[in-house]
Amino acid sequence: MRRRNFIIFTLFLLIAAGVVASQYIFQWSQGTFLNPEPPLNISILYSSELRAWLGPAAEDFNAGNFKVGRQPVHVDLEAVDDGDAMRGIVNGSRSPTAWIPASTIWVNLLNNQWRANNQTDLLLRSGEYGTTPMVLTPMVFVMFAERAALFRKGNEIDWKPIQAAVTNKGEWQALGGDPNWGRFKYSQTSPNNSNAGLLAATLATYSYFGKTGALTTSELEDQGYRDWIDGLASGLVADAPATADQQMRDMLLYGPSRYDVVSIYESLVAQQIKNAPGRFGDELKVFYPSVNMWSDYPFSILMGDQSTAEQKDAALAFMRYLYSPPVQQAALRTGFRPANPDVPLLTNNDPSNPFNLYADAGLDIKIPRTIIADTPSGEVLSRLRSVFER
Repeated sequence: MRRRNFIIFTLFLLIAAGVVASQYIFQWSQGTFLNPEPPLNISILYSSELRAWLGPAAEDFNAGNFKVGRQPVHVDLEAVDDGDAMRGIVNGSRSPTAWIPASTIWVNLLNNQWRANNQTDLLLRSGEYGTTPMVLTPMVFVMFAERAALFRKGNEIDWKPIQAAVTNKGEWQALGGDPNWGRFKYSQTSPNNSNAGLLAATLATYSYFGKTGALTTSELEDQGYRDWIDGLASGLVADAPATADQQMRDMLLYGPSRYDVVSIYESLVAQQIKNAPGRFGDELKVFYPSVNMWSDYPFSILMGDQSTAEQKDAALAFMRYLYSPPVQQAALRTGFRPANPDVPLLTNNDPSNPFNLYADAGLDIKIPRTIIADTPSGEVLSRLRSVFER
């Protein structure tokens, strides 16, 4: 019996050694137990306000062993301001597999610049690799409750009343507020780098002209408009934050001593509104402008030679994962509106749904489609980015 066991054990060792030797000699290197397929790495640039949703989603995707062919896919994320990301892609200093800017506005801007030297679009708008919205959020105004109540006694909280308050030499006292509050302070991020800042400038412009589409570059040169928009910009604090998520944190850090009204994403307010009473003993209130635009966070796969066909397919796999109902449901819990129509916004008695939690503060699911403005052309957007800068 002992001899028999010895023979079996010896045969097992010889077979195992043969397998190892054959793989070494014949280079059976791909997809084997000793030499598995290398990971297919893809890089994604994204707008930082997605971090609370996109970061955990990417971690779960990487842990899920998703594959293209036999290669496991690994996603590397980098948060970059939209303006910086666009400039880097255009000048070649950044070569991501895909980009998730905050809105389709940046797809138009990038393609407008890319076509100048390449006679083609870098980001497709249709087809299998076409840009696909991941989540949605509109723009809102946010104010602390005490000041919002005073302001609303004689005004709607919208662009023209805000501009009039900013340029009122009587400051808060003329609006019925405490003289110690000083001037009426409006804030937004810079249109040059930030999508929230660019949308704010666009919506203010639409409101000035009383329209929701077909803005022209000649309108942006109108002196009456330039004087009006300069007046609105005069309310900005000197060191406005670069990103919308930093703007939201700063509002909660400094409170009404620094910010009276901020134009910002609904999603960021939904994420942070719970912190306001503990900071200043006063709630935040949310108001929707009469003209609005969606930030739709389009997943945009670059069609240039920045990545291989396999990497493009891997990015497509990640995009489909983000669009799946469970991952879209997680986006709702971080204040975004899911882009997948199979995921409901109204989730009765769900304590994690911010639209249930903060309805009294003004969060509202129903944004009338009639007030959603068109996305301006790349040419108009390029001009708008410089109009608001001081």
